[in-house]
Amino acid sequence: MSDDEDLVEELLADVGAEAAGWNPDDLPPSQQRLRDDLHAAGAPEWMLEKLRAGTYHDYASDVPMPKAFLVAECERAGLDEVAFRARRGDYDA
Repeated sequence: MSDDEDLVEELLADVGAEAAGWNPDDLPPSQQRLRDDLHAAGAPEWMLEKLRAGTYHDYASDVPMPKAFLVAECERAGLDEVAFRARRGDYDA
């Protein structure tokens, strides 16, 4: 194996070890506030699952505009106060 291949193998092992110990409820502070506000507002479970998956996070999301997506989903679920707070930037990373 070349040095580059060794480095790739080492990095993959590190990523795998980190992923194995990852707790989906171990969220950054902004996402913890969002989780708490979603719970308090009675958000549906599908929204909480998306939160745990990182869908609403600025840097971890697989959607192009996670903040706009969060606002739209909050409005769809009738969570107007959470949508307002998201627009205001309360959950920005």
